[in-house]
Amino acid sequence: MDDFLEPFHSEPFTSEPFTSEPSPADGPPPAPAAAQAAPAVAQSTDASARSGHVIPGGNAKNTPIEEASDRDLRYWVDRLDKGLAEGTSRSAERDGALARAMSAELAQRAEAAQ
Repeated sequence: MDDFLEPFHSEPFTSEPFTSEPSPADGPPPAPAAAQAAPAVAQSTDASARSGHVIPGGNAKNTPIEEASDRDLRYWVDRLDKGLAEGTSRSAERDGALARAMSAELAQRAEAAQ
């Protein structure tokens, strides 16, 4: 019976645990071709440039704040400010930055309307 199992156990048993992480000698994996060839993108100084912030939830979830309604922006500014004031925010830095960006967008719209 041992002869039957021999082909399946051709490598010696090691007591080292199996890890899926590459060894340091392997080095980092190569970057994808698209990432290597991607040119640096210049930042726009245009006032209509995207902030990168989006509405975090509700029906308008993932809508860029530049496209969101004033009503949605006011709601989220109030909700985020309340969470920050009460200390219930999961990420105060992120929520503060989003609330500031939304407030700035509302101020820019109010200024443009005058």
